[in-house]
Amino acid sequence: MIKLIPEIKDKIPYFYQTLTFTKEKINMYKRCYRVADFKYYNSGLSKCHGFYTPISKLMLIVCALFIFSCKPNDLDRLRVCSDNFHYDSEKVYGYIVDDNGKGDSIMIDEIKLSNNIYKSCRSFIYEVNFQHEDILMVDTVELLITGNEFKSSDLQREILYISQNFYGNKKKIETTLSSYGVNKSNFLRQFDKTGLKEREDEIWLHPMRHNQYCINETAPFPMIKYPLRIGNYWSASIKTFEPWEVWNDLNIHSEYKITDTIYFDYSVTEKIKCWKIDAYSEYDETINHVVFYFNENKGFVKIDQKFQNGIKMNILLLSVNDL
Repeated sequence: MIKLIPEIKDKIPYFYQTLTFTKEKINMYKRCYRVADFKYYNSGLSKCHGFYTPISKLMLIVCALFIFSCKPNDLDRLRVCSDNFHYDSEKVYGYIVDDNGKGDSIMIDEIKLSNNIYKSCRSFIYEVNFQHEDILMVDTVELLITGNEFKSSDLQREILYISQNFYGNKKKIETTLSSYGVNKSNFLRQFDKTGLKEREDEIWLHPMRHNQYCINETAPFPMIKYPLRIGNYWSASIKTFEPWEVWNDLNIHSEYKITDTIYFDYSVTEKIKCWKIDAYSEYDETINHVVFYFNENKGFVKIDQKFQNGIKMNILLLSVNDL
């Protein structure tokens, strides 16, 4: 064993200066240091691999952990909520024509907006079971009411759907999107930003439509109309546009009917009353069936979906939390 030689002592980290080296290892260190200094050191081919790279790799790992621990999480930034929605009513306009054939718009109603269930900064956690042929996926999806305005034209409030099992399910999601015949780059993502409307006479939400859930564009959307009474029914229609690809330019008509009330086991100690709503959507000789279970305090607590192509989804509310 020999002592460190002066010409490289200053270039060796303090950790190395506390050690002694053989002449062969000192020469190896000089060679490794020079190559690394020029930024093209190849750890896979160099004989220096056993001497220089262990500390180098360790340093890289430590630095990476430090960087990621300090970097704000994208989802954490998204989950910041506030109360920036400042509308309390929605005006409904009609169009009239006088005896001279002159037309004009007139306000025919003003409907109060509410946030009794889907309040700003409220989080709904759902378990979602998805089945298509031999593909099974379980996901935990958060529905977050951000408190922001989504579309001013019809006074929707912004919501986020966040898939917590996105990365674990990613391969299966890609396979499912391919089976739909859609471009996965349009739908493959961990979260989806969309809108809802809660009024004194109705509640209406866009469903989750990212990843494998994009087929929900063709199903009846979560919707109820007050008053809630067995036998009551209503309908809704949408026309699809881009970027729905294979589902572009569809006229989808949905029918809803309240058929029953049940007491649902929300937790071990709590049973809640739910209205059972049977709904069907129809387009181009395709019929999809959805059963909604709606509670007047917690909103949609269970959704069972059956699509004509064999896909089944079961969505179950696990918890409601105010942030």
